Amino acid sequence: MADIRRRSKIPVGSNQFADAELMESEASDEKWSVYELDDGSTLKLKPVVLEIWRVIDQYDNDGNPKYLIKSQNMMTVYSPDKLRKKAN
Repeated sequence: MADIRRRSKIPVGSNQFADAELMESEASDEKWSVYELDDGSTLKLKPVVLEIWRVIDQYDNDGNPKYLIKSQNMMTVYSPDKLRKKAN
């Protein structure tokens, strides 16, 4: 059976588009990045990858194919009581 991937023109810069194909991927275990701030707050960040596109006939300086990632960042904040807004 032939390998059929979705192809599309995707934005790669200001008013620039390139041919790309949507890659299939297996879900991975994306860990949280945790940042402890000097005010006592803790920020937890995690990217959620929605789509991975391989740009056709474009390569980086090392000869690797270029990929564009469509993602969203999730963030949660834990702050000490002294920084929280008081309820009315």
